[in-house]
Amino acid sequence: MTVAAAAATGALIVGGLASSEPSGSIAGYLTVRNAVLTAAPLTGLALRSWPSLRVLLSVWAVVQAGDAAVGAAEGSVPRAGGPAVFGVALLVAAWRLRLRAL
Repeated sequence: MTVAAAAATGALIVGGLASSEPSGSIAGYLTVRNAVLTAAPLTGLALRSWPSLRVLLSVWAVVQAGDAAVGAAEGSVPRAGGPAVFGVALLVAAWRLRLRAL
């Protein structure tokens, strides 16, 4: 996502920029969501807390599955395929960490 896309995220929702929700609010929600979903696994990695990192990676994979479902509903292959591939990669990483947790 580019900075310009983050600033104009109102175009991504139903009704576009004419929607009642200001695009700045949507961009804020996306920024917070991405910051938390990035910081949480990095914290688990830094603390070498493998079980919690597995849970966070799994939760992040579920979020990506939701994003892929939205992309599929819109009929957009990139918006469905990208998150789906990333979600599978996250699940593989979580599965591989099971050995470290033992």
